[in-house]
Amino acid sequence: MSVDKREIKEWGVPSIITGSVMRSMDVSDLDQVMEIEENSFPTPWSIALFKREMELDFSHILVLEFNREIIGYINFWISAGEAHIMSIAVKEKYRKSGIGSYILQYSLNIARRLSGEYVYLEARISNSAAHALYRKNGFELIGIRRGYYTDTKEDALIMAREL
Repeated sequence: MSVDKREIKEWGVPSIITGSVMRSMDVSDLDQVMEIEENSFPTPWSIALFKREMELDFSHILVLEFNREIIGYINFWISAGEAHIMSIAVKEKYRKSGIGSYILQYSLNIARRLSGEYVYLEARISNSAAHALYRKNGFELIGIRRGYYTDTKEDALIMAREL
């Protein structure tokens, strides 16, 4: 999937996106995705978990590639008319530039086309950058999952929005 310039204007994404491609992740992307994953989360997913996700029919992993460099990714599920954001991350040097919003909106458009009606996600209580990204993109707090993150027993905010 290539980037549509109308989408860029609509989402106010920086010019770096105009030379990039949003596409499905493949196995050859794993090293770069793992680097982003390990620099983004206290308990990163394993390569084996990403490979398993790639095999699931309802799981979609997209990467944003610029000059052969993966600068961000998103993993989301579509099932029973709902989407669930499993993970989203942007390479550190590209954060706070609108790329996270672009990746998120791109995936929400796909979810909408795949018959999704609502989208849900969980975010660590301590992840204020994620909360800001999601609120900026129309998500609202709908609840809290106590002790959701098994590594630290940290609570998760449950957020949702209509597609």
